[in-house]
Amino acid sequence: MITRQEAADMSIIAFHGPGIYRDGTCHTWRRNGNTQLWKSDKRKDQFRVPVKYGMWQFGNITPVNAIHFHTAENCLTLKEMAARNESS
Repeated sequence: MITRQEAADMSIIAFHGPGIYRDGTCHTWRRNGNTQLWKSDKRKDQFRVPVKYGMWQFGNITPVNAIHFHTAENCLTLKEMAARNESS
């Protein structure tokens, strides 16, 4: 799940989200603009990160759908793939 702090961190340029390839890796969604954060008390937990996947798929990560996304270092499938490659 993406948190507000991770959304605000501009050094994170890729998120892993809905969709899994045959080898078990997640689809990589790349940041496609600046993150929008709200400062008012009513919306202080709100954020919007524009992202894209491939050439034609665009979207936004918001608190509503953030549960479907995670950062690369939190991707279990990528860690499992690295462990498999090291043992081979």
